[in-house]
Amino acid sequence: MKDFFISYTKADQSWAEWIAWQLENAGYTTIIQAWDFHAGSNFVANMQRAATESECTIAVISPAFFSSPYTEAEWTSAFSKDPMGTKRKFLMARVEDVKPTGLLKSMVYIDLVGLKDDEALDRLLKEITRERAKPEKCPVFPTKHERLETQPPRFPGVLPVRVFFILCTFSTDEIKKLIIKQNQIQNLFDIGIRIADWKSWAGRPNAEMNLKSLQKALELESKQVLKLEDKEQRESEIRKVLLKFCDEFQSHMSKFDKEHSDFGRLPFNGVNIAVTELQFPFNYYTWNTKDRNGVVVGIRSLKRLFQDEPQKVSKMIIRVIQRMCIYSLGIKDLKVHKDTKGCLFDFTQELKDIEFSVNENPMPICGQCRNTIEKEKNSQFLNTITEWIINSFK
Repeated sequence: MKDFFISYTKADQSWAEWIAWQLENAGYTTIIQAWDFHAGSNFVANMQRAATESECTIAVISPAFFSSPYTEAEWTSAFSKDPMGTKRKFLMARVEDVKPTGLLKSMVYIDLVGLKDDEALDRLLKEITRERAKPEKCPVFPTKHERLETQPPRFPGVLPVRVFFILCTFSTDEIKKLIIKQNQIQNLFDIGIRIADWKSWAGRPNAEMNLKSLQKALELESKQVLKLEDKEQRESEIRKVLLKFCDEFQSHMSKFDKEHSDFGRLPFNGVNIAVTELQFPFNYYTWNTKDRNGVVVGIRSLKRLFQDEPQKVSKMIIRVIQRMCIYSLGIKDLKVHKDTKGCLFDFTQELKDIEFSVNENPMPICGQCRNTIEKEKNSQFLNTITEWIINSFK
């Protein structure tokens, strides 16, 4: 069963393909005529199968859509399954100035008209996962002088966070869905956590070739480093190797931004997180870049640590993302440590300690880190991020 069937007319094919591509890039599955119906197949049978084998139909609506007999058959079929719209079996994405009439007149649509690409993407992803917007906590009691514009804003993220999947041969669908879920359950970051469109970048082949070459060179260098007898010197050289590895990723992610920015055509000034299957030096599972605005997560090391349990690997990736999100807020004196098991900021290679991070933990931030965050921000802010971490996988 697919997540979405994209219903459209030929005049809106470019919009339909854009919507389908963005949904699949976000971790959903789609059926779309342009990609899935092949020459020689029965068009009507394909449409019927697509409509019945998808959880939801998204109609790309425009004046052309409502004048096509084929799209009319598609939307009426989907509409009949959920005429009240309670199960969200049928959604509309408006791409041109048109007002639905008849049965569709009362339906709320996803309005993409006049939006820039980043704005359209943000609205699309938010609307397809729309849940009731009732807040968990009681709103502040209003006074007669209180105005909407005087209400305190959401906690803003100083830096947006973007995730790259680089040299990954495994299916990224589940981890992408977990990332999308983080945007749905947290309100700290106005822009949210975004997934970079690495695969479609023209510079990707050269970048990946350079990364592979560096990894091989660092593998030889690492062997020499481990032979050093002086502990301080050895640890210093280990850090240098790790920084070389991570900075190379950051370099290519920066080139991606200059040549193929998927962040609304605006310069990206935020945190880059690279998830890769390329072997991490010294079997580490993560390390920061020199500028502290990037981090690399090694899938192979995590698989080895968790004995190839995919759920725990995905959860650990989310924990690293959460750590970097909170770091991006620029909280003074908030640093990683090796002292407290299960704390989000506990950086250790010991499996018995790491497992505390992915298991249910009623106190995911240690006392010292809690005091640091509360001192810089406030108790409400601390409670908000604590609830986010606790509810990440529920």
